[in-house]
Amino acid sequence: MYNRDINLYINDIIDSANAIKDFVNNMDYEDFCNDRKTFSATIREYIVIGEAISSLMEILEKKFPKYPWRMIKDFRNFIVHEYFGIDKKNCLGFNFKRT
Repeated sequence: MYNRDINLYINDIIDSANAIKDFVNNMDYEDFCNDRKTFSATIREYIVIGEAISSLMEILEKKFPKYPWRMIKDFRNFIVHEYFGIDKKNCLGFNFKRT
């Protein structure tokens, strides 16, 4: 059913979320928008999160039915297939420092 141990997918989600948090630590929105490496790295981590969630979708939806798992998976699909239409505001699932 799964290509990997379920715990590895969960670790991927946690590791990628922590990476995003570290990437944007001490950045404000303007810094983020002007830093192509950070933006690209953040997008890559969202892809990892979406892939892992996609692999665990059935379990996650049963255990946490009110959480918008499908939206996260769909965001992954959007950034992979519609990369040219990404609005950086859509990547603001974290707190930027206030200037």
